[in-house]
Amino acid sequence: MSTKPHDGEQPVESKVAHAPEHTDEAVIDFADVVSGEFDIEAIREDAAPAKRVLLPQPESPKLHKVLAQAGLGSRIEMEQLIVEGRVSVNNEPAHVGQRIQYGDQVKVNGKLLRVRIAPPPPRVIAYHKPAGEVVTHDDPQNRPTVFRRLPRLHHGK
Repeated sequence: MSTKPHDGEQPVESKVAHAPEHTDEAVIDFADVVSGEFDIEAIREDAAPAKRVLLPQPESPKLHKVLAQAGLGSRIEMEQLIVEGRVSVNNEPAHVGQRIQYGDQVKVNGKLLRVRIAPPPPRVIAYHKPAGEVVTHDDPQNRPTVFRRLPRLHHGK
């Protein structure tokens, strides 16, 4: 389709974009490009996946950390020992990232190693109790308590 030229202009052809009938390519809608939706989708695709954060487990620390705390070397050196197959836990070859528990037998180069799993240091919270708050977990009068504002503990009191 063409239009007539105006006073010395070149003829202009208007092109209509048609989607191919049988193709696996995604069709780009002009309205999405103009509105900004196209860019938002591109940003979402480029975004890194959310990291999964695992909570520390004080009862079962990682093997390379325990070996490093025992004075055998750095954590990276302990990981290398594990990869080389020179560390075993309960007479099974250890793997990187393995967690151990109290009572596990750890051997390095065939020699039994006494490991100590140290408990985490106690967590101390200083809290200024305002007037009107009570210190109780169960208040039949439903007054505000200090435990409503303190962080929840997963273990312990």
